[in-house]
Amino acid sequence: MQFFDKMHYFTLPLLLAAATLGPLAALARSGNPTEPTSTLPQSYYLQFILANSLQLGESCSWNDEAFRQAGMRQMRKFPKDSKESDQVFDSIVSNTVEKRRTFCVLKEMLVCDKNTATCVCGEVDVQVSLGVRYKPTDYVAELDANTGANVCRYSRGTACIPEQATTGADTFEAKCAQGLSCTYVKDGTTCTTASTVNYLVDSLQKKLTYEEYTEGILTGKMCQCAKEDNTGTDDNNNWNGRFKRSLSGDDDTYARAKAALLSPRVMEL
Repeated sequence: MQFFDKMHYFTLPLLLAAATLGPLAALARSGNPTEPTSTLPQSYYLQFILANSLQLGESCSWNDEAFRQAGMRQMRKFPKDSKESDQVFDSIVSNTVEKRRTFCVLKEMLVCDKNTATCVCGEVDVQVSLGVRYKPTDYVAELDANTGANVCRYSRGTACIPEQATTGADTFEAKCAQGLSCTYVKDGTTCTTASTVNYLVDSLQKKLTYEEYTEGILTGKMCQCAKEDNTGTDDNNNWNGRFKRSLSGDDDTYARAKAALLSPRVMEL
């Protein structure tokens, strides 16, 4: 699969950066994926959305989690919204509904822990991408001062991306833990969309493979959570960038069902 055929599974700002580069954007379009189409009854997609509802600390099934991850790996073998990818997605949906599977809420950075069979902080699709390189310690739970609820955040040294606008009523603020903020590793400045462009250009100049490029993003070689310096006396610059993301408030049931397989750092367009 070509480098940019895979990029639809990756971070939004990085994809937007790629789209600003004429030749690369043309290459990205060369796959010519078809429009997404739903083939199952609408009720199936609604039930699939509801199946992705287990909260932090709730009991979950590792068998169901393993099924979801296997399905996501299979989907990634094909271009976004291609017939083959949609067929795999529909098989995930139908199997989930018919076997009454349930999952931790992926968009709130939750994953089923194999040892405890409970929902813990983590990212399923990042785990799928990194495999044995995935680190559960990249995530921490902390009390949200606004809601009074425990939420998942990125720990120190964990990969992050620039702040993004949130839309719709169904929002989740994915960001670094308290006392940390998102910084561009190369020069210690706030991680911005410009940082993603620079990292993309650097990666192309270094002739990195897609796998090396992806691993770099997800392991914090581009931007990562670092300790805030509010005094300005440190050798590094103030780091106050953070990443906010939410699922769209789109009423399209099929689109919302697909969004249930997307976590904050790994999005599709």
